[in-house]
Amino acid sequence: MNEFLRKKWEMVGLADDYIFNKVMLDYDICLEVLRRILPDLHIKKIPKFQE
Repeated sequence: MNEFLRKKWEMVGLADDYIFNKVMLDYDICLEVLRRILPDLHIKKIPKFQE
């Protein structure tokens, strides 16, 4: 991977629409993200999650 693409990839985060969409489509990753964002809710599962 060239230097430009590597730096661009490092700058992309969860706020990027494409990355956010891919993360939220994977049940396990989505659950972990929600647990980390909202730790006080003690989320056990995501109801009606369609894979």
